[in-house]
Amino acid sequence: MSIAIRSTSPRRRAGFACLASLAALLSACGGGGGSDGGDPVLPSVATVTSSNYEGVARQSLVAATYLGDATGLVTGAQVAPGPQVLFAFARAQLGRLPGLLASRTRVVTGVTSTETLDCTGGGTVNVQTVDNNGNGNVDVGDAGTLTARNCVEDGTTISGTISLTFSAVGGDLNTDTYSATVAVTLQDLRASTQAGSAAGSGQFTLAITSTNATTSAMELTVPSLSVAGTFGGVADTVTMQDFRLSTSTALSGGRQRTSTSTSGTVGSNTLAGGTITLATVQPLVQFEGDLYPSSGQITATGAARSQVRMTVQTATTVLLELDADGNGSFEASVVKPWSSLV
Repeated sequence: MSIAIRSTSPRRRAGFACLASLAALLSACGGGGGSDGGDPVLPSVATVTSSNYEGVARQSLVAATYLGDATGLVTGAQVAPGPQVLFAFARAQLGRLPGLLASRTRVVTGVTSTETLDCTGGGTVNVQTVDNNGNGNVDVGDAGTLTARNCVEDGTTISGTISLTFSAVGGDLNTDTYSATVAVTLQDLRASTQAGSAAGSGQFTLAITSTNATTSAMELTVPSLSVAGTFGGVADTVTMQDFRLSTSTALSGGRQRTSTSTSGTVGSNTLAGGTITLATVQPLVQFEGDLYPSSGQITATGAARSQVRMTVQTATTVLLELDADGNGSFEASVVKPWSSLV
């Protein structure tokens, strides 16, 4: 989806886009009410077997490549909104804040300003900003709350609230040289299309460092979360705990090279039937212009040390290897196209 925001360089847009990489996996409400603020109830640890290891691999690679998807480097087809739509909306709202603060007439320190913005397909986003020292710049403690009311963008209808608070700021967010740490809270944020829906509530932290227009590093951290929805016509609940995703991007041979590492516990009712623990053996590396990473290796470990190892062979294929009995020997393998996994 696309929300009109100020023009920014590709790397600044990627920095803002990191919000899209985890926000919508936060605690979800399913068909009715929101999160109660506590830790989600995680399913039991899954046993990785010959019948489910491809599903476990798919779950793992989707989690590991959310960031790439959010920065526009991964463009796997999505027939239902899924979590990434909520991520994209959260990203767009972060991109609004520096411009909104800068456009304010200087006000009394700490006063809340309110503005209502129209969405391109109908509906609105109500924006409340707090500029603590009234200087028109983003500083530590500055915050924004954005509430979408049937906001329609690119055929997706969004409702709910996003709150953003800056806990650390260095440099100028209106340039390509800055650092920022942002606490993000989603409150019953919902996305729906004709193909499905997703809903989430919860918190995460994003830290961004941008050195210049082509070099940056980012880290997303989520202690625990769950999201419920209907993805491609199938109802599912996805969970995460102690999840971390980090990325670094720089020019290499004239193209942007993004390296991504991930770790933590993820689960899905439909794919693995329980939780698995992710670990990065070699970071996933993806080049600008490629649909998927072209190198890297991650593992997903379940009960009794059963695991699937995923080794990227090319920008189009991934080798999946199964160790069902946890003895360290991989007794089955299959090569799958990236397009069938994410």
